[in-house]
Amino acid sequence: MIRIEPDIHRSYQKERLQGAMAAIATAQENDPAIRGTVIASNDVKQFTEHVLADLSITAVFHTLSEAFAGEFMATVMEHGRRIPEDISVVGFDSTEVAERFPVPLTAIAQPFSAIGEVAVEMLVALIDGAENVPQERRLPVRLDERASTAPARIS
Repeated sequence: MIRIEPDIHRSYQKERLQGAMAAIATAQENDPAIRGTVIASNDVKQFTEHVLADLSITAVFHTLSEAFAGEFMATVMEHGRRIPEDISVVGFDSTEVAERFPVPLTAIAQPFSAIGEVAVEMLVALIDGAENVPQERRLPVRLDERASTAPARIS
């Protein structure tokens, strides 16, 4: 079972959630034993309690940040669950902080430099009076695989 923690108050968080849910749907088409659920909570303690209470959960994707995922992993390990043997964890941001957790965090990496460059380009275009400046631009992300994930297992 996979649990996804969304922050449903921000548009980019909604898009992260939609992408994750689409990936789960695709995985379920290939293997009906895969289950996915959403826990809408911005409270790491509440989220962790849900996960600890359900032993069928084998993977968690935190759409908030690697800090949230790191706190989640620490609490889960304090309660005797092993990362990734019992629960695989994926976070978002993939800064050097993710590498320093006791179990380095697998995370979606955003192209922070490119985001800044594109933002400046768009701002300069607006200042220069350009018409039809896009309101948003999507940039590619990548998955940085570290030690917090293991091959899928069906419980």
